[in-house]
Amino acid sequence: MDWYFPTDLQPHHRPNHMMSIASTVRSFRTGVSSRGCTAIGLRALAPALLLMLVAGAPAWAQAGAPPAIVTPAPQIFSTQQLASEVWSRAKANDLDGVLRLGASIPADAADPSVAELSKAFAQLKNNLAKREADRATQEAKVSKKLEELLAKDRTPLTLSNALKEAVELHMLAAPGLKDGVLASPLVMSAIEQSAVAARQAEDAGQWLMANELFGRLNLLLEEQATYKHDARRLSDRLTMLRFYNPKRFYDLRNERQLMDDKKPLPAYNPSGEDPFAKLRGITRAGIVQAIDLAAERHVERRKTSEMIIGGLSSIKTMLTTHDLDNVFPELKNEAALARVMGAIDAKVEEMRNPAQQPTSGKVDLLLADLTALTRSALKLPDEAVLHEFGAGAFDRLDEFSEIIWPDQVARFRRMTMGSFIGVGVQIQFDEESQLIKVVQPLEGTPAQKAGVMAGDFIKKINEESAVGMSLDQAIEKITGRAGTPVRLTLEREAKEVIFDLIRARIPIRTAKGWKRTGPSDTDWNWYVDPSQGIGYVRLSGFNDNTTRELHAAIRAMGPRLQGLILDLRFNPGGLLNEAVTVSNTFIPEGKIVYTESAGGVREQTEEADPDAQFVKNIPVIALVNEGSASASEIVSGALRHYGRNNSIQALVLGWRSFGKGSVQNVRQLRSAADRPMEMKLTTQYYHLPGGELIHRREGAKTWGVEPSLSVEMLPKQTSDSLTLRIDADTPPEGRIARKPIDGEAPLGEPEPDRLITEGFDLQLEAAVLLLKAQSVGKRPNVTLQPRQTTGG
Repeated sequence: MDWYFPTDLQPHHRPNHMMSIASTVRSFRTGVSSRGCTAIGLRALAPALLLMLVAGAPAWAQAGAPPAIVTPAPQIFSTQQLASEVWSRAKANDLDGVLRLGASIPADAADPSVAELSKAFAQLKNNLAKREADRATQEAKVSKKLEELLAKDRTPLTLSNALKEAVELHMLAAPGLKDGVLASPLVMSAIEQSAVAARQAEDAGQWLMANELFGRLNLLLEEQATYKHDARRLSDRLTMLRFYNPKRFYDLRNERQLMDDKKPLPAYNPSGEDPFAKLRGITRAGIVQAIDLAAERHVERRKTSEMIIGGLSSIKTMLTTHDLDNVFPELKNEAALARVMGAIDAKVEEMRNPAQQPTSGKVDLLLADLTALTRSALKLPDEAVLHEFGAGAFDRLDEFSEIIWPDQVARFRRMTMGSFIGVGVQIQFDEESQLIKVVQPLEGTPAQKAGVMAGDFIKKINEESAVGMSLDQAIEKITGRAGTPVRLTLEREAKEVIFDLIRARIPIRTAKGWKRTGPSDTDWNWYVDPSQGIGYVRLSGFNDNTTRELHAAIRAMGPRLQGLILDLRFNPGGLLNEAVTVSNTFIPEGKIVYTESAGGVREQTEEADPDAQFVKNIPVIALVNEGSASASEIVSGALRHYGRNNSIQALVLGWRSFGKGSVQNVRQLRSAADRPMEMKLTTQYYHLPGGELIHRREGAKTWGVEPSLSVEMLPKQTSDSLTLRIDADTPPEGRIARKPIDGEAPLGEPEPDRLITEGFDLQLEAAVLLLKAQSVGKRPNVTLQPRQTTGG
């Protein structure tokens, strides 16, 4: 089979269930764990948020805003002049200038819409001032806690908690002051002591704690990449442990849970955890083919020798992860282990010779010798050695290239579709009950029609206990072929309810509005500000139906529409063609995006179709942040480009995006007939119309889409706004109980308007303000003057 494009070009493949974005944003407070196991702190934005935030995201806390241009405010006499000047200042990244213009509006203006605009300017100014006051308060609180922790015992747990505070302190620092945080004696002390403790923990086989320490060190010093390889090695150890010895991995997680005085995990559930069943179908020919194709077609043209070194290093990691000796007892044979390690070291040195240029035949011979050695000396299955060698080889390419193993293919294909086959429930792990909870049955699906309700707990799937299952385990059991049956036993009000359901294709809607008006995914109020005609559409991804859904939303807004907010924050991406058609919705003509392969060879250019423009003469603001990736970066980058040259009235507001601007092609590999194996390989980079590279290449200082107007939000503002947004979109029964952290006050009712009125979401508030000014400016020109009063 030849190459094909996956239907999803996002940085992380999102499972078809709901995960709490807000909990991921705040997950660095509760720990960093291994890749492929649980969320990895803020780096997981993403991805998931994975949904979104997930494992792997950029150093967003370190991504400083571009320098603002500060110019004196001109004398403003009319609403039209105000609208023009406000837009110009926003495009120039001059937030202070925007606020000074607002200060020139009389608070008691005679025109009610102008008076309301003046209040909105004052509110944003006050909320920005509150952000700075909150920053100072939080910095003082975190600094004090960090100092107290470093004055205590120097146990790994204490040091990990100290690192957690150091990460938060670094995130809280204003742009331009982050390097000062890293250079402070307090943070430097935390780094130095934690690095020593991390190495000691790894030497002692305390994999979870070592991973936690190295993960937080890497998060803190990600731009410097000081601990990147250490964090990756520990992540790989835990990934192997989870794969080959899941019970031991469970025990480590439970021990860590108890260290934080939390409830123990539910009893271990081994469903679907047999590693040898998962390995079935892996072939040497498939691994050789994958390495050969990667060497030929990867966008960075990595050498085969480099991939071989990565594969051999991964085998060494496997052999030195001693908790695997319960599965592979011969790993305890020190003499045999030393012989194998010596042979691997010798081969690594051979591959470091610049003259080495292994052919596919030599790679095949190397793998034949390696598997023969590990089989005879250590009794390791060939498939296990090939699995770790292939994973390690692809680790040397980039974070988005990977081999999709036989046990992952079905899940991968399911996650890259604009729909999935299941029963139509959004599920979440409930911390309070330690059970999997139904967040919401989707409208019109088998689950909703049968009577499954938000708030139900899943106790059994096909008579198999779901207690202790991970979300991935549950999804594997619930999903399947269309038309096949599945039985769910649910707990509702302390009683068991059984549902016999038939799986069906479930569409995934990606366009969401401002406020729900009913139970269906199409029941939305699309106006964030009805009086000024400001519409709001939030895209959660880009699938086959995204452009159609966006157009339907705009049609529903009707002729009142005076301005539109396109919220692409935490949008991990999706289909390229949908990114192009969404961009074309606003852009009448010109280049939208192009790709280049290795050596800068132009491969593909996507142009706007003049007949496909759907929105004309309406100002548009795209919201982006560090969780906006791939297709959402193409859309926002194109809007920024044509907004800059005044082809359209558009700007981008928020914070620098993720920097995932690469094309992955998928190809089938040689494997057992009934166990397909595939590879996903980065072959091209996306470039914006102005030539800018979206992708964050290794060691790069610039990447992603820089907003026209940068508006910073503190971590807690991001977390709280996401929690409020998710809860507002979810039926009350399905909301996850969220306990305040560190004595914080509860968030209160999930009313979306609070995002703006109470300063939760400064980026959205600023966007609404800018469009208010444009709306007022479109009306008959009004002279800006105070209301006339008469004396008594």
